[in-house]
Amino acid sequence: MDEARVENDSNQEQRIELELEKLNVNRTIAVECWYTLHMKLDNYAPAKNLLKQLDHIHNDLSMDKDGERQEFQTAVDCLSRLTIDFCQLYTK
Repeated sequence: MDEARVENDSNQEQRIELELEKLNVNRTIAVECWYTLHMKLDNYAPAKNLLKQLDHIHNDLSMDKDGERQEFQTAVDCLSRLTIDFCQLYTK
């Protein structure tokens, strides 16, 4: 009975590790997108706040392993709102 329990715990631990690996952010893609957005929008004044928030997430929050999940989510929500505002302004 104990062997089955240990094997079950081990299998569950492996499944959790695989799920966590799937959730890891691919920093290579993030960096490429960051550079592309900066190349295209750095000299466009209406994008200033959007890029500032993007930099905050990219440089400060995403590299902080001990960071608060809620703080990160709040920053992402703010970035989403700024992106929507920018797109609406850009398409007028």
